[in-house]
Amino acid sequence: MTTAFEMPSILKGADSLPSPPGVAVELLRLTESEEVTIEELARTIGRDPALAAKLLKVSNSAMYGMGGEVTTLNRACMMLGLKTVRLMSLSFSLATSLGGKRKGAFDYDQYWKRSLVCAASARALASRREGLLADEAFLAGLLSRIGQLVLAQCASSDYAKVLETAKGAWPTPELERSLLGCDGDQVGLALLEDWAMPELTRAVIASIRQEPVSDDEHVARLAPIMQFAAACEELVCSQYKARAFVRLRETAAAVELEGEALDGFLMAVEKEVLETAEIFDVKFGGSLDMGSLLQQAQVRMLDASLSVAALAQQAEHRAVELETSNAQLRTKAQTDQLTGLANRNCFDERLAQCVDRRMAGDSAGYLGLLMIDIDRFKVVNDTHGHLAGDAVLRSVGKAMESVCRESELPARYGGEEFCVLMPATKPVGLAALAKRLRATIEQTDVKFEDKTLKVTASVGGAHLKRVDSSEDGQALIRAADKKLYQAKEKGRNRCAF
Repeated sequence: MTTAFEMPSILKGADSLPSPPGVAVELLRLTESEEVTIEELARTIGRDPALAAKLLKVSNSAMYGMGGEVTTLNRACMMLGLKTVRLMSLSFSLATSLGGKRKGAFDYDQYWKRSLVCAASARALASRREGLLADEAFLAGLLSRIGQLVLAQCASSDYAKVLETAKGAWPTPELERSLLGCDGDQVGLALLEDWAMPELTRAVIASIRQEPVSDDEHVARLAPIMQFAAACEELVCSQYKARAFVRLRETAAAVELEGEALDGFLMAVEKEVLETAEIFDVKFGGSLDMGSLLQQAQVRMLDASLSVAALAQQAEHRAVELETSNAQLRTKAQTDQLTGLANRNCFDERLAQCVDRRMAGDSAGYLGLLMIDIDRFKVVNDTHGHLAGDAVLRSVGKAMESVCRESELPARYGGEEFCVLMPATKPVGLAALAKRLRATIEQTDVKFEDKTLKVTASVGGAHLKRVDSSEDGQALIRAADKKLYQAKEKGRNRCAF
């Protein structure tokens, strides 16, 4: 492993950075030695009565289950084994040295509660899965938040802004970085490197809230365990139980703890957490009821799920309403308000689409167009008024809709002029529709006030057998228009193709 953590600038000028006590320094030195004996460890630990007492408590705890009361330090060291004595003693010694002065509004009780839940949960799971790494997991969990403690003690005025912004919630790394330019994780790792803590411990701590920074196999084995332990910490200590439970289930899946196995582990670890807290003289402010916590988290998650479902349903309704509104607006933008037929804009777009599809080879057959003009429409307006003219236009529109097929587009081209776009037709079909349109309009009775008006229309038609250019659509309009005027010149109320 070749990890390196630099002390953030916010602490480079601090003159009160914590340092490990003499016993911890000696333990670190002994940890590096391959030839250290249990007797040497016992002598070092014995120089600190409080540390010795804690180690005796550990040897008699259910965590290690030695069987029979252990009353001497030498026996405790022999029963626990060299590695466990080194790591647990180091944990106790460092924790004692860090638990001194208290500054500002930092919640020290919450800090130790979080650290101990993480440590005990990590050790409990590691001992079940990776036996030999259980004590390494405990030490990593215990020191996982040391950077926040250092910031609270050594940069108290700056960290006060973080605590104020957090508004009672536990500060997150993201919040710390946004206000300080660094977070507690970075500070803690830099401090532990300065203390010459084992690199394995530093790399494991680094893996808790980010991807592992080392490819060491021990780190790879411990990383998911530590992430699960951090999730246990959140479940116990965070006010956001539903979110914590979701994270717990995610990390539990990575360590193969799901369903009843997860519930069983949490119920079993409750005793180890309380026992560890007793050894460290940390008060939990009441009993730790993991069953109640689980139930509480599940209820909150269900409430959150129902709220999310309700919001999703509301969002879906809004989306449907918006789509309906947009569809209505699109229809309105493409519809002639007087006749209800497609308007000129819609016709132009559809004609362009038909031309483009033929040029791309996506459509075949004749492209047909009929242009229809109401005969002597000005006379109707001059004689009966513009409202009568509107009634005529509406009646012609309905007549056209009744004759055209679904694939054809009847539209109001402008004024008293209409058109029908036929995307797929033949010359005989074009002529047949033109004749039906002319006859239907002639037979239509236009009711206006107490009058019945009669009108006729002239029809001009043209078709394209193939499309060679994007300009062919306009050429089709000109051809149909030309035939329309021929029909009018020949006496009106007739068709020309």
